[in-house]
Amino acid sequence: MQMTRPGTLAGIFVVCAIVAWLSVRATFTNLPLLPITAVPALGALAIAEAAVGRHIRNRLTGRKGSATKPVAPIAVARLVALDGSGGHRADRRRLVPGALLPGATAARRLRRRVRAATG
Repeated sequence: MQMTRPGTLAGIFVVCAIVAWLSVRATFTNLPLLPITAVPALGALAIAEAAVGRHIRNRLTGRKGSATKPVAPIAVARLVALDGSGGHRADRRRLVPGALLPGATAARRLRRRVRAATG
């Protein structure tokens, strides 16, 4: 077995990039434009998701002003499963309120708590 040459890797990269570009272009040129009424609806959903995420984070960390009732372990597991991003959407300078938890480190801490709570 030998190491792959850099030229071979570059060729594979170029071919994959061209195939990906062509498939994305073919797929997304046929989609209809987003109607203007969808923009406020998606904005409202993003704000609601950010508010729920902040509330859950406050309950998990035990910050003042949050609910005194702890979060059930199964609810935490569901939140982790629903947040399929693993927290990476909010890592982009924390401008995108699309993730339940801000950052991958918070998601890792949450997974550790789930494991500890569920045994």
